[in-house]
Amino acid sequence: LLPEYQYNYFIHQFAVDNNQSNHFVLNDVSSINTSHIQSNFIGLGGVNSVMGNYDYQIENVGVLSAGIYAAKFNIYNSFFNDAGFNGNLKINISDRIGLNLFGQYSITSSKVAISPFISPLYPHSNYGGSLEFKVNTTWGLIVGAENEYDVFLRKWVTRPFVMPVFY
Repeated sequence: LLPEYQYNYFIHQFAVDNNQSNHFVLNDVSSINTSHIQSNFIGLGGVNSVMGNYDYQIENVGVLSAGIYAAKFNIYNSFFNDAGFNGNLKINISDRIGLNLFGQYSITSSKVAISPFISPLYPHSNYGGSLEFKVNTTWGLIVGAENEYDVFLRKWVTRPFVMPVFY
């Protein structure tokens, strides 16, 4: 768990009326994270989703996170429902290098044709991994690849990525 949450034992109220995220600390090594996100994409549609994840700190090695989600979304005024599972494993190799493994399985992603350019905006099945390099105390760099199902090509496609991260 993140150090700032380690001894934060107060309880949040859960609300689903606005974008909201909550962090419930269960003990020193585990917590539950919940969120409700509503996003509107002008000209494309929108997504309304709820999510719950269980996080477990594995000694000083890393964090394992697993959860479920449900979403209602529309693409060009065609409405869909979705649900799925997700997971993430972060392993700290050193104080400056980390390995991230992640994945999500969407129950309906193989049935809904979403353009590859807008697929990150909507629920879809994917998995991948990355290396995180902490450059200094304020920022770092993440380099990795994501494999996702492309319904137009009807096959899994690997997409590399590089992005900054700010601490």
